[in-house]
Amino acid sequence: MSDTWDILDDLDATLCVLQPVHPKRSDLSRRIAISHMATALFEVSPERYYPKLVVYGPAGFVGPLNLKAKELKNTWITPSGGSGSDG
Repeated sequence: MSDTWDILDDLDATLCVLQPVHPKRSDLSRRIAISHMATALFEVSPERYYPKLVVYGPAGFVGPLNLKAKELKNTWITPSGGSGSDG
């Protein structure tokens, strides 16, 4: 679980986090500003070996970003040796 906190602490320190405004340890997701046109929802979970990442904004702008996020998710390897492609 400490890896989870390390990831979230790094996001809080380096990115423009829109929500939650004052994150607590129980907040496992972040809404992040990407540009004036888009935001991203980044969510970690102790039950998943990969973060959930969804980009919101105009389809022409965010479509390629969401496709790339999905491709990257499928390359992450779980500790058991399988791919992280279960959802």
